[in-house]
Amino acid sequence: MRVPKTWSAVCARPKPKNSAPSSLKMNRQELIDSIAAQTESSKTATARFVDSFTSTVQETVLQGGKVKLAGFGTFERVAASARVGRNPKTGQEYRIEATTLPRFVPSEVFKDKTRSSTDQDG
Repeated sequence: MRVPKTWSAVCARPKPKNSAPSSLKMNRQELIDSIAAQTESSKTATARFVDSFTSTVQETVLQGGKVKLAGFGTFERVAASARVGRNPKTGQEYRIEATTLPRFVPSEVFKDKTRSSTDQDG
């Protein structure tokens, strides 16, 4: 089994034919299938990688840290202030307590790619 040493090596490879999902939504298993095809590794090993990646990001963010992936984006934890909400049907106000939330901020490279793909589709 040949596994690239860096994530950029995986991203730089051309996509194999028929690796994209048939719909515009991708679930966990479709992600695993696509990565396994691109890296020519087993689906089991790829599933372990995906699970390890997501749990590492979650644990880091839960502890208040940031995970920054150059060219992709940053996962972080942010504080949301207490505020007053309003029921749109009744107009009744209610208090929303302060909390912390996970946030993903895409990188400029990701934003630029998204913009240019939208321009080409339109």
